[in-house]
Amino acid sequence: MHSALMQAFDKIFHRFANDHAIDTYILCFSEHDLTDADGLLSMWRGYGEIGSGAALVIDTSKINAVEHIPLSIGRVHYATQSERISWIEKKINALADLIIQLPKSKKVFESVAQIWFERLLMFSLFTKHKGFSEEREWRLVYIKENDPEFIFSPFLSYSITAQGVHPKLKLKLSEFSKTSNLLPDFNIATLTDRILLGPSISSELSVQSFRRMLDLASCPLAHKVRASTIPFRP
Repeated sequence: MHSALMQAFDKIFHRFANDHAIDTYILCFSEHDLTDADGLLSMWRGYGEIGSGAALVIDTSKINAVEHIPLSIGRVHYATQSERISWIEKKINALADLIIQLPKSKKVFESVAQIWFERLLMFSLFTKHKGFSEEREWRLVYIKENDPEFIFSPFLSYSITAQGVHPKLKLKLSEFSKTSNLLPDFNIATLTDRILLGPSISSELSVQSFRRMLDLASCPLAHKVRASTIPFRP
């Protein structure tokens, strides 16, 4: 029975690895307090080009839950490596107790293996080492296997990076809104509460120049540009 269960799990695992892992994508956000006008210095250093980048602050009150979209969103849970291993061990023991009570058949094992794999996948996508906890991260996840109607297939693409050619999901919100009735009038201009310039480029000259750039690009966000007041100069 153990061998049959592991064969079922391995079959599901390899199917995902071969057919769907390439098109599993994560979009990461950091929870931002409404009254925070500066952002975290550690985030600017780690993700904001050492303070010379910019952050889009999204107004989540303008995002409504919509059914039938193959996206999962959730808060990242932080734990040590040993805590995460302990969680998995406890779930395996609970799974073993459940299997004891179930009829023993190939169909049952395949169902159990599928549910267990999906749970492990979500666990891997929404957990992180507790050393990153100050990021207060949320993740938006797309898994191609959960998109049987191929809603996002037109946006599957690639990106050329320093590590070579990588798969990419290039979801253009305005284009998606035009072709789908799932997210009408869903665009970055509507969702953006403010654009926060990093502390390394927070001069008034930078703010005015950034606003001019947006105006010339016909982007209606120039009036939302702000600058972090953290006195950081690398």
